[in-house]
Amino acid sequence: MPLYRVLIHGSDFRVSQDGPAGAADFFATRWVNAKEESQLEAVAIESISKELQALVEDGGAPQLFVEESQPAESPPSGVEPGFSWFEHDDEEAGFEAREGEYEAFWG
Repeated sequence: MPLYRVLIHGSDFRVSQDGPAGAADFFATRWVNAKEESQLEAVAIESISKELQALVEDGGAPQLFVEESQPAESPPSGVEPGFSWFEHDDEEAGFEAREGEYEAFWG
């Protein structure tokens, strides 16, 4: 099964860091196997959604986007997956609906 490097962008997730939960966005790179490129986004979103359930709180209107993907030979060795979190700003977000957009809700 082909391997792809996928850059995922999450927006408006409620995360708590030493205090009340606030809105945050993130970028994360994941390595995803998909039979066909047309399945790639759904597989990547499903995979990262499972990871996020343990990290985020209910609330907001979180969304997940596949920003880019490309075929890959193999994932880098010794690198653990993670998230690069940053403060969510509605005015700066500027998201428009686009093909391949997914919304994720917990509750």
